[in-house]
Amino acid sequence: MDGEKVDGVMYFDVAQAAVFMRCCTMQIYRDCKKGLMPHIRRGKRLIFKRDDLVGWLDTQRIGPVFSSGIDEGVKSGGTPNEG
Repeated sequence: MDGEKVDGVMYFDVAQAAVFMRCCTMQIYRDCKKGLMPHIRRGKRLIFKRDDLVGWLDTQRIGPVFSSGIDEGVKSGGTPNEG
């Protein structure tokens, strides 16, 4: 996925943001229209900073974030308290 890097900051257009977010472009347009997704509007063009999208995705997480020790126990099929 290519974006445009300016002064060390990666920028995406709508199509690139959709690939990054693993969704369709219509979802990007809907979320921007509703004011849910961080974006920059230049005329009719929408531009996205990669770091803004990553931060926004983190706020959309549902459920707990496990530390590596707990996560390993759950991945192996055990409970978090198993060693």
